[in-house]
Amino acid sequence: MAVDLDRALGGILEEGVELTLDELEVRLRESTEAASGDVESTFEEAGWYGNTAQPYAPPAVPFDAPRPAKPQVIQVDRRLWLARYNPADPDFDVSDIADDAKFPWQHPEAATREGWWVSTKNTPAGRPAIEEIATGDLVICQRTDPVRRGDGMLVGICVIGMTDSWNDIDTGEREHQVCLVPLVKFTYPVPRRVALRHGRLRVKSMSSGQQLPGRQGPLGFGLSYVEWEDAVELLSVCGIPPIAVAEPDTARLAARLRTSDTGNRLFFRLRYDARIVDRVRRMHERDAERRAEAWARAKGYVKRAGYQHVANAGFDLLFVDAAGAELQVEVKGYMATKLAAVHLQPSQAWRAHDAAGGIPPPWRLFALLGAGSKRPTEHVVTPDQAVALIAANGLQVKGGWPAARPVAQRPTLTKKSPRWRLSSRPRP
Repeated sequence: MAVDLDRALGGILEEGVELTLDELEVRLRESTEAASGDVESTFEEAGWYGNTAQPYAPPAVPFDAPRPAKPQVIQVDRRLWLARYNPADPDFDVSDIADDAKFPWQHPEAATREGWWVSTKNTPAGRPAIEEIATGDLVICQRTDPVRRGDGMLVGICVIGMTDSWNDIDTGEREHQVCLVPLVKFTYPVPRRVALRHGRLRVKSMSSGQQLPGRQGPLGFGLSYVEWEDAVELLSVCGIPPIAVAEPDTARLAARLRTSDTGNRLFFRLRYDARIVDRVRRMHERDAERRAEAWARAKGYVKRAGYQHVANAGFDLLFVDAAGAELQVEVKGYMATKLAAVHLQPSQAWRAHDAAGGIPPPWRLFALLGAGSKRPTEHVVTPDQAVALIAANGLQVKGGWPAARPVAQRPTLTKKSPRWRLSSRPRP
């Protein structure tokens, strides 16, 4: 059945409102602090702080070797982007992405406070890309040479940890900001000029990258999309195997990258062989998220897409109204046309169970079925309905139900995450 989101969700919240950036931070403070705790606890468990994870294998195929007729095909949930930062750019308060004192390369848990280095408010020309990028996507960060425009160094790779959107009182626009959570600063930065001398990085996504997938949208002078046919080349030069982009666990990905030999100049002569394709279900989930964002935009709600790849939150999107009331929404996208095809994580099933028992805030499942077809349908499921469907096998739970209750993570202060702060928060 098709669903009118206003009718299905609009009665839960009051109207939205225009906010300043400071007011937005206050509304989302609890979510931000929880994300910081999630980053720290999961990165610590995976071995990021102790450098104990198994490294990835470096590229081993000579760059000039014949290309295989049938390379390995890798389906991925994450997309790849390139972000350029020029220390001389007046649009940035603190713009040197390579400086550990300015960007939390050694303190990923601090990124939820200090990692908001992408914003439509300060770089409105990058709006198409900033509106498109999603949590879980990967971003290779470039420090652009302040003097020789177009030159620069690739210094590290981040994951999109959170995205916010809100109606801004100062600009009168729907603004978006993105949190970069550092995965690893490269062992050796990759100078683009040297790579070009070796015949590397000569791909359109690097020389004239555009802001949207499929070589769509304007040129991306700040944030641009890396097309799949170009991604393997960029990853090879950085020493990141394409299989890493398929790793669903962000903390495991970060820990393995931290112990790997990234950015070595030896990689100018070597490559990986693979073909990357976008996982269809994740494409459909992004479509569902866009529909939810369109609804939030029209109603004036704040929308946060949270740190999804550390399980246990139980939802993907958080909406906030003018009074500060919250609504949690779990988003699913499936080619199938029946709800019985939808699989929930145990944390999501438990969140539905708790919400049905009256534990706030309200929760809903938003499922886009028949995704990719000419007539997809939207389904909004209440907690009571979700619990009943799970019991009747009308919704599936991964690993079966009942499942062990996941342990919710909360922020902690340890020797690994001291009171690290930047002198001023960047606002690109």
